[in-house]
Amino acid sequence: MSCAWACLASSATCNWSFAGGAQVGLLGRGLIPGRPDSQFSIGVAHGILSRGFRDSLRDAGEDASAGETGVEITYQDSLALFLTVQPDLQYIRRPYAGAGRRDTFVVGLRLIASFERH
Repeated sequence: MSCAWACLASSATCNWSFAGGAQVGLLGRGLIPGRPDSQFSIGVAHGILSRGFRDSLRDAGEDASAGETGVEITYQDSLALFLTVQPDLQYIRRPYAGAGRRDTFVVGLRLIASFERH
């Protein structure tokens, strides 16, 4: 089973770092033969920084652009009845939209342990 998703968001308040954004992605389940619990997902997100947050960055001496964009790839699978592993890779272009900031590559690993009785 696979699915696609999309999200648009907007914030009317100036108290948030982000004023809005958009996300799209794909999720595939059971794509690997013999691994019915496996899930693979890829998504792209763009966040639009609020004017107030950009002004704060400029006040701190940073050159701020309007937004940041990220791409995320993740895979999740059960290693045992009680243990699920999910490695995650993210690439973020202009983190916090700082024009002088270097693009960022993030590597993560989530372990989910379930102690339920089966």
